[in-house]
Amino acid sequence: MTTRSSLSIDALESPALPHQKLGLLEIAERLDGPLKRILLEEISRGNRIREAGEDETTLWVSLIRPFGKAYRLKGAVVFTEETDPHYNSAMYSTTSGDKAHHLSAPYR
Repeated sequence: MTTRSSLSIDALESPALPHQKLGLLEIAERLDGPLKRILLEEISRGNRIREAGEDETTLWVSLIRPFGKAYRLKGAVVFTEETDPHYNSAMYSTTSGDKAHHLSAPYR
């Protein structure tokens, strides 16, 4: 059975090589449900994925532009803003199983 991706290569604005971009999309596809819905809405508004990564404890996706709106928090979704000039980001987070999932964007 083949599953159809809800994200396309057009969702990326990354300096990664083409084969690396496919890996970024695969990671983004595994975002926890509420974060994936936010990601898809941001993509539909013209935002793009800058980076994505995963390690033993965290799966994360970073957007190129600030979030287009404030999203209503449902369930275990947490919103944080880091205004330190070194980080300067806004982030929605959840925990799925043993992994934290993060969707971040530059702070406005």
